[in-house]
Amino acid sequence: MTKAKIALCGLALVGAGMMAGAQVTGTGALEIGEEILFDSGDLTLSGSLLLPETAGPHPAVVMLEGSGGYSFRRHWAEDATLPLWRLISDAMVERGFAVLLFDKRGVNRSEGSWRTSTFEDLADDAVAAIAYLRDREEIDGTTIGVMGHSQGGWIAQLVAARSPEDVAFVVTLAGPTTTVKEQILDDRESEWRCEGLAESRIARKRGWTRFLLDVNELLSRIVPLGYIGRIVDYDPAETLRRITQPMLAIFGGTDRLVWAEKNVELLKAAFEESGNTQLIIHTIPGAGHGLQPYEPCSAGGASDFAPGFLDALLDPSFYECLGI
Repeated sequence: MTKAKIALCGLALVGAGMMAGAQVTGTGALEIGEEILFDSGDLTLSGSLLLPETAGPHPAVVMLEGSGGYSFRRHWAEDATLPLWRLISDAMVERGFAVLLFDKRGVNRSEGSWRTSTFEDLADDAVAAIAYLRDREEIDGTTIGVMGHSQGGWIAQLVAARSPEDVAFVVTLAGPTTTVKEQILDDRESEWRCEGLAESRIARKRGWTRFLLDVNELLSRIVPLGYIGRIVDYDPAETLRRITQPMLAIFGGTDRLVWAEKNVELLKAAFEESGNTQLIIHTIPGAGHGLQPYEPCSAGGASDFAPGFLDALLDPSFYECLGI
């Protein structure tokens, strides 16, 4: 496991891909922890709250799902291949955190539609989840953070930058720091390379795909062309520079969707520019996008995390930053 830190986490806390996905059904009946409802604007969203057995008030973390209409509940199903959110939630609850997970707009009992939502809309939902937690007597309202996987990493960054008074920390798991367009291009290039295409042909296909994405972006300023059209122009650079809280970012060394080296360098540059020294980065060798063992171009399917991931997630130096 490689690890990079920008200085020491010695400052006071402030305030205390597009990856394809399809609607998942059949998981709405799974009840996990305490079933909850909370309002986000005019919508009601559904989720689950997991609490430690020890007495509160507890620090808390809001989990943010990746792209598409997936439900966190699938990770509690008996046939789950890699129960990512269940294993992470178990680790965080054991560490003393309350964990809130919720279904996106239009998934299971949550109202609305993620397909017609922007990243700002999804960030609003996360802020509403934090507000719900702050009203719970079991929760330490000064120590609530966000944790996002994949596309949820973009949302976690956005929430932290927008609400420094309410968000105590941010964790991203295979969370991109490139633009949406660049992430799409990296994903496609990985596919072409696994197909054995020559480098010259890959370069041409990447250029043509970039042109099509640019056209999509221009046309979407008039009328959004589907879900991609609503997010294709997103660039997290300014958002990253506005993050003032401690941040833990974990990348997979063999992730074909979010290239570790490229995204790490962008993240480090943003924090160096902003002067925020509260950054800890781990890159897990041999880990794919789900942080499971992954060989490039393989079918995947590992049922557990890559060695070193949970150690990185529970890095003591990060929680020292939080005073926990």
